[in-house]
Amino acid sequence: MSENEIVNETAPVTKKSGGVKEWFRKRIVKLKRKPQTIAMIFLLISTVFWLCSLNPVSYSIAKNDSEDNKLVGFVFFVTTLLSILVLVAFLNAFPKRKKANKIYLAVMFVFIALMVVCDLVYYVQFNNYLENYSNYTAADYRANPQFDQSLNIMIIHIILLGVAALSVATLPLYKKLIMKINTRKEIETTELKEEIDTSAEV
Repeated sequence: MSENEIVNETAPVTKKSGGVKEWFRKRIVKLKRKPQTIAMIFLLISTVFWLCSLNPVSYSIAKNDSEDNKLVGFVFFVTTLLSILVLVAFLNAFPKRKKANKIYLAVMFVFIALMVVCDLVYYVQFNNYLENYSNYTAADYRANPQFDQSLNIMIIHIILLGVAALSVATLPLYKKLIMKINTRKEIETTELKEEIDTSAEV
């Protein structure tokens, strides 16, 4: 294999690796401009998770025939409403090219706290209903896996909300770390390997 063929085979690999590096560099530059994007992603994950879990939770509430069913249904409604409003509060807390709005930031934390409380109320009330007041048999539980799913959903949702709140609270810390990342674009310099004789021919 000639030297020219070797260069032609290795050239695309170098270009591809450089393109990936440049892609990551641009992502980090955008992250420097909006470091709150990290917190936004965690908050969005918690909202999407909850909205995707509405079916088993609502099914379990429909099967609940206890006196506390109204309370369980109410906290379910509040959590669903706040899961959307918390994103609105977050977007208003970090307006474009402006300092963080502390009022909306406080509102966002209040919404998260209320959702955690609602999840705990649901978990305690529904778990107490299943253990002490329901007439479901073992066969009924196997036929209705949504019961255990709804309880697990509450635990996972609380964890996701906690992670989201922590990511917002620690934003000033990891913002400093992100700003220290070197994103300067390196420009390769070319040097002449051979001397060119510019003297006039005799």
